[in-house]
Amino acid sequence: GIKPQDETEDENGPFASYNTYVEREMGAAINTVKVLQSKPENLVSTFMLLMPANLQTPADFARVCDMK
Repeated sequence: GIKPQDETEDENGPFASYNTYVEREMGAAINTVKVLQSKPENLVSTFMLLMPANLQTPADFARVCDMK
């Protein structure tokens, strides 16, 4: 029969690496939104706290400032 979705989400299943990728990217998107919602006086500290190290470049900070 058809398994409930919880049972088909096996860590070693065919979609495990895709699922990990999607979760990582969504986490980055959620953190970007949190940075955008921060008060202007807390923007730099929130950016440094929530953004992953590989996205803490001056260009990425400028991009966030442009979006804000």
